[in-house]
Amino acid sequence: MENEEIKFLGTLIYNWILDSFLTLPFLINLILIILLLWAAKRLSVWILRSYFNLSEDLQHQPLTSYYDVSLGELGFLVSGLSILWGADLIFYYFRTEELFSHFAAQAFTAWFGIRLVSGFMDSIFLKGISIVLWLTLLIYFLDLLPLAADILNTYWINLGSSKISVKNLFTGVILFTLILWAVDRIAHYLSKKVKQSTKFGMSQKILYSKAITFSLFTITFLWGLKYIGLDITTLAVFGGGLGVGLGIGLQTIFSNIISGLALLLDRSVKPGDVIGVNETYGTVTRLEARYVSVVTREGKKHLIPNNDFISKPVESWSYRDEIIRVDIPIAVAFNSDVHLVKEILLRVAHAHPRVLHNPEPVCLMINIGDFAIHFELRFWIEDPINGISQPKSDILYGIWEEFKKSSIVIPYPQQDVHIQSTLKDAPFPS
Repeated sequence: MENEEIKFLGTLIYNWILDSFLTLPFLINLILIILLLWAAKRLSVWILRSYFNLSEDLQHQPLTSYYDVSLGELGFLVSGLSILWGADLIFYYFRTEELFSHFAAQAFTAWFGIRLVSGFMDSIFLKGISIVLWLTLLIYFLDLLPLAADILNTYWINLGSSKISVKNLFTGVILFTLILWAVDRIAHYLSKKVKQSTKFGMSQKILYSKAITFSLFTITFLWGLKYIGLDITTLAVFGGGLGVGLGIGLQTIFSNIISGLALLLDRSVKPGDVIGVNETYGTVTRLEARYVSVVTREGKKHLIPNNDFISKPVESWSYRDEIIRVDIPIAVAFNSDVHLVKEILLRVAHAHPRVLHNPEPVCLMINIGDFAIHFELRFWIEDPINGISQPKSDILYGIWEEFKKSSIVIPYPQQDVHIQSTLKDAPFPS
C-alpha cells in the first residue's frame, strides 16, 4: 500500500473509534454490561453454593481431566448468557435498545460456544486460535468483516513462484489448526477402535493406528498448503537444502523412528513382552515412534531407544517358546556324600510348584575344584513373565534347610601357607 492509502486508512479507523466508542451511549452500555456480568457471577456462585452445596474451591475444579471447564465457569456462562439476552429483550420491548448494545449479547454468546469447545483443547496454541476466532466473530457482529477482508487482501507474500495473500494465510492458519485438532480427535478415536479389535495382534494394532494417524495428518497438511495457495513444488529447493542439514543433526532421531517401524513390522517386540536389554529387565508397556517403554520389577520406567533393539542383543523371555531353564550352582565340601547332595537338590526342585516335571530337573557334577565339589541344578519353568527370582530363591532356601538337616557343609575358600625360613635364619636388613 502507498503512504497516502495508509494515512487514509489510519484516519478512517481513528474516526470510527471516536464515533463508536468515545461517546456517552457507549460508556453507559459499557457500565451496564459490567454490572450485569457482575450480577451473573454472583448469581452463579449463589446457586452452586445453595442448591448444589459446592464451595468456591470445588466450583473452580475442572469437570474432568479431559475437560478443563469448571462448574463455576459453566455456571457463570449460563447465567451471563441468560441475563444479557434477557436484558436485551427487555430494552427492545421498551424501545430503549439504544441504551443496551445488542452486540454484547452476541459477543457473549460467541464466547459461550467457543469456550465450551475449547475446554477439550489441551494446547495453548489451540486456545489462542479460539481467541482469534472469537475476535473475528466480534468483527463480524460489528459489520466490519468485509472491510477487514479487503485490507488483508491488499497484502501479499511472495514465496518462489507463489503469491499468498495475508487474508488467505490468516484464515488458512485458523482453519488448518481447527481441522488439525478435529483430525487428532478422529485419529485418536480410530486408533482406539483398532486397538480394541480382536482381529489383529498387538504389533499390528499399533502399526495400523500409527498409519491412520500419519495418513490423516499428512492429508491435512497438504490441504492446508493448497488452501493458502502455496505451490508444493516451491518447497523442493528449500526441502533439499534443509534435508541435508537436518539429516546430519537428526540422524539418531530418524534412526530410532525407522527402527521402531521395523519392530512393528517384524513383531519381535510387543506390549506385554518380558525382555532384557542394556542391563534392563522388565515388561514392555508401550511402543512409541522413538522409544520403547519398559517397566522393571522395581516399578521403574525406562525409555529405551528403538535403535538399541536393532543394534544390540535383546533377551526376550516371551518370544515364541515361554519355557525357559534356570541354573543354580551349588558347592559342597569334599567330605560330603555326593549322591545324597544330588538327591536333595532334585527333591527340593521337584517340590516347587512352578518347576516343570517335563522336562525333569537335572543335577550335574560340574567340577572338583580347589576347595569344593561343584554341582549345578537345572530346572524348567513355563511362566518367566512372573519372574525367575522367586522360584530360584525358594529352592535355595529349601536346599539350605535340607543341607542343615543332613550336616552337609558349604565350604569357603581355604589356603595353606608354608613358611620355609624362620626369623632367626632370615638375613638382617642393611
